[in-house]
Amino acid sequence: MPSSLRCALVLSLFAAAFSVPVCAGDAVPTAKGIGLTVIPLAPEDLDAMQRATGRRIGVVVTNVEEGSASAKAGLKEGDILLALGDKGVDSEKAADDALAGKSGALDIGILRITDEGNAESIRLTIELPAAAPARDGAKDAAGGDAKPAAGRAEIQAKLTALEDAHKAGILSNEEYAAKKLELQAELSRLEPPPDPEVRKKLTALDDAHKAGILSDEEYSRKKAALLGAGAAPDATPASAPAPAAKEPLIPATKSKVFRHAIGFEFVHPADWSVKEQGDILVLTPADPATGPEGALEIYLITGERVDTEGITRPDDARVTEFLDAQVKQIAPAFERTGRPGAIDTSSGKAVVLDWAARNPNGQELLARCYVNIIKGNGVTLTGIGIKDKILARDPVLRRMFTSFGMKSGKQDAALVGQWSLSGTTSLTNWSVYEDSWSRAKMVADSHTNLTLAADGRWTRLYESQMLAGGAGIWIESNDRKVSKGTWYAGDGVLYLVTDDDLWETYKYKIEGAGAGRRMRLASEKLGTLWKEAR
Repeated sequence: MPSSLRCALVLSLFAAAFSVPVCAGDAVPTAKGIGLTVIPLAPEDLDAMQRATGRRIGVVVTNVEEGSASAKAGLKEGDILLALGDKGVDSEKAADDALAGKSGALDIGILRITDEGNAESIRLTIELPAAAPARDGAKDAAGGDAKPAAGRAEIQAKLTALEDAHKAGILSNEEYAAKKLELQAELSRLEPPPDPEVRKKLTALDDAHKAGILSDEEYSRKKAALLGAGAAPDATPASAPAPAAKEPLIPATKSKVFRHAIGFEFVHPADWSVKEQGDILVLTPADPATGPEGALEIYLITGERVDTEGITRPDDARVTEFLDAQVKQIAPAFERTGRPGAIDTSSGKAVVLDWAARNPNGQELLARCYVNIIKGNGVTLTGIGIKDKILARDPVLRRMFTSFGMKSGKQDAALVGQWSLSGTTSLTNWSVYEDSWSRAKMVADSHTNLTLAADGRWTRLYESQMLAGGAGIWIESNDRKVSKGTWYAGDGVLYLVTDDDLWETYKYKIEGAGAGRRMRLASEKLGTLWKEAR
């Protein structure tokens, strides 16, 4: 495939959310031993990847040698390689470092664009060539056998990499604990047995773990501390759980990008629906929990301009006070619990807030709100419902939240221009108790000019004259009002946002051409037909 086409292919990632750097000639080969060539993503693409996956990782596969280990594993040109083994990769060197010293089966995580334009996360397994064995009789610096020393160093390196992968969120707690026990067992076979006192403590530790006093993670940590170098006295003890089934390094899921006309966008699972209701986005999972009385979980995205109030940080006390009031308005029984938590995003530290309550059936309820400030806008993702349901969705909610971003909004060029709307309204009191002299009457003429400028600004001038009276008394009024703001339009919806952050939403349709163009606007209560002013 020509290099220009390879670059173009990557542009489709998350429905063209990335801008891959221009290819300059042939990319420098990396990971030669497995027949793979990659190029790095641009910094802005890594930012977008962090919003999409929660991690700043990814390189573009530009060539896969036919018959190579990469080809046999199923890698293809245009794939976005995210992780090799336990290590995320963001450059050619990182890919080489992740492969150094490795042999046998290695798990890899990739993103691939489907024919429908969705980004699908996939886990593959690649078979690496066997590492060259050490020479017989080789000695380490102390004159001992070099094989155990090299083996210990390699396992210690794996333990370090495992810790890094766990901290980065690439591995689940279960997979981390199981893998650590495996490595400790390997290391124990290269170490002399501990002294009797340590053996006694290890036995007690095993008993505590078997009795359920210690979690898998606590057990592994305390065992490593007792052994000093992280070794275990023997293979995985009978009291330890069997290693958990391997999970994908990146959860296998199809994703879609929701883009709002104002420029707000985020990545969500393909089987979740997103619907706009007024100025709120309602998210619905594929398998929503419901009960006899209706939904047991709801998920909402809201946004509001906050830089005009001097708010620049999500942990501002005014943000918490506002959200407290909003949650109480939805459900007065909720009380905020604990201190705000923190979550890393590509736009900085965000905040997580929790509120708790119980429903009449005694079930625990949870309202969890993820809050961030993005380009002067306070944005929130909130889940409210049965506590267990909300907690089970937490990993997906965090991935969606960290993908939040703001870009330039959309403007439909067909709307640019000046549009006019005129009308006359008359009312008469036709009561049988009134005569022509006493009967109240009213007539009003109104005229509105709406200018939608190409730079995204709009101005509306509304003028009206009214004459009303009865029984010899007549009143005349003249009104004039000017509104201004920013407009966005896309997918048949026009948004007029005033400078004081009030929103008007209309469905629109352009009819005719040339001097006869018309613009139909429809809101929830009214439909109007505008003429293009010339």
